[in-house]
Amino acid sequence: MLEGLDPGDLAPDLQALASFLIRKTYSHVGVYEITGMDEEEAATPFFEVEVGGDSYNSLSMGRGELSALHLIWRLDRLASGSIVLIEEPESHLAVYSHDALVYVLAKIVIDRNLSLICASHTPSFFRRLPEGSVAVIESSPTPSITTSLSSGEAARQLGVAPEGSVHLVCEDECAALLLGEMLELADPDLRRRVTISYSVDGESGVRRIVEGLKTAGDRVAVIGVLDGDQRAAGNAPHTFLPGDAAPEIVLQQALSLWRLGGVEWRPPFPGGAQRLRAVLARLDGIDHHDWIDGLASEYGGKAYVIKALAPLIASGAAEGAHLDELVIAVRSRLPVV
Repeated sequence: MLEGLDPGDLAPDLQALASFLIRKTYSHVGVYEITGMDEEEAATPFFEVEVGGDSYNSLSMGRGELSALHLIWRLDRLASGSIVLIEEPESHLAVYSHDALVYVLAKIVIDRNLSLICASHTPSFFRRLPEGSVAVIESSPTPSITTSLSSGEAARQLGVAPEGSVHLVCEDECAALLLGEMLELADPDLRRRVTISYSVDGESGVRRIVEGLKTAGDRVAVIGVLDGDQRAAGNAPHTFLPGDAAPEIVLQQALSLWRLGGVEWRPPFPGGAQRLRAVLARLDGIDHHDWIDGLASEYGGKAYVIKALAPLIASGAAEGAHLDELVIAVRSRLPVV
């Protein structure tokens, strides 16, 4: 089949993409384009490659390497503006190449002005796609398509838990509970990619933990999240909870603003607003730690109370801006590859 054919060279930029995807340093990639008797029949590639002084061809390649080279070669031949349907492009590739495949496809799409529609059920492939680029297609109980999902939410729909990429350490239990609820409101996908714990020694404990722990490779980052009253001091590289005070005081301030009519909010507690006002009046004037414990004893626990109050805090202009800063700081530590 190769008689009378001369191989062409895969373009240098495509060769570089293949090296990145397969994790091999190709010194040369040659391609024989085999056509049939019919001139309209699409060409079939036959590859000859050199890696580290060794040469081999399509007959000696693993299926993953052959599939990757074929995909890159085929996309490069398409007309600008083409819409391309690809069934499971990550098939046969090693798991470590799934992340790289997203970037390779993105580079080709931009350079060749293509639009790709890929079918996949492998989160390690599609989790790097931008928000809104993933749709979940289901057949049971009735056919449906769910769009506007983050890649993390799509993975959860497929039953795959997101990887824990960041560990956050707070000053105490109240701070940890509030942090979890605030992230759930602002960025549910991020919330599922972090774990949260708290120190038994407050601020100094957070500092010791963050400074003493080493990251597991670059896959898990450890970030200290200090109370808002530490914000003015800077305290890099730590980040901060919303507000400019201890979390219990921030909760108190939010409820005080509601009691004065400064914000609309419907308390999701038994007895509604009337009972809550009575409980708050009884707790007025006590230490903020005792205040949150007293409120928790009235309404089924601290976690339930903080979950109910979190939207009230997030609605504040300053606190909302602080929350945006917190999300950006944590997302910046997520692994890129």
